[in-house]
Amino acid sequence: HVVESGRFLFGKFAERLESLLSSMFGREVVLVGSGTDAIALSLMACGVRPGDTVIVPAFSAIPTAVAVKMIGANVEYVDIDGEMTLALESLRKRFSHRLPEVKAVVAVHLYGNPADILPILDLCRNYGAALVEDCAQSFGAKCGRSMLGTIGDAGALSFYPTKNLGCFGDGGAVVAKNRTMAKMIRELRFYGQVSRSQMGDRVGMNSRMDEIQCAILMRKLDSTLNFDRRMEMKAL
Repeated sequence: HVVESGRFLFGKFAERLESLLSSMFGREVVLVGSGTDAIALSLMACGVRPGDTVIVPAFSAIPTAVAVKMIGANVEYVDIDGEMTLALESLRKRFSHRLPEVKAVVAVHLYGNPADILPILDLCRNYGAALVEDCAQSFGAKCGRSMLGTIGDAGALSFYPTKNLGCFGDGGAVVAKNRTMAKMIRELRFYGQVSRSQMGDRVGMNSRMDEIQCAILMRKLDSTLNFDRRMEMKAL
């Protein structure tokens, strides 16, 4: 269908996938080119600029830190706890030092294991730092009743083939805090253009998820959701 349509970007499968994911997360979801881009664009949308300091856990995949460097910000590592996620006490000690000021924190939910996200959020709020959740390995996981990716200011998803929801190439998405952020991400993923013929106030990047990958994920999600519904019916 994709090849026959000749629409390889921003087509009906991308629209459907964004709509389905937005429904699942209860927040507007914007597709981007990769999970790495999702972190970088989330930070940009949270106001992180070149030279700002961003905290990441000392144990994570390389792209977590690379995404920070991609936008010219400085990476600062904080220790992990026994669950191999960002250690709350280490983060608290770093915030107490104050200088250099921390602009944002990237909390990684590793191996599907949630970071101690609610206390981390409280710390970030107290010190005026944005919180981005790296959900590359935790699609669909929850903290209580809240989907991971909906607790902080933004959530970064990856659809790399090895993830628990993977396509047949690169792909990612940002779970945006609100419509204003979603609009900004849509501009930033498309060079910073507000339309095909007009540049906006911010310089972005080329980070677009192609229609073939969107179609693959739609098929996978449809199969999974249909299976879940069948199991629910059997339980009744």
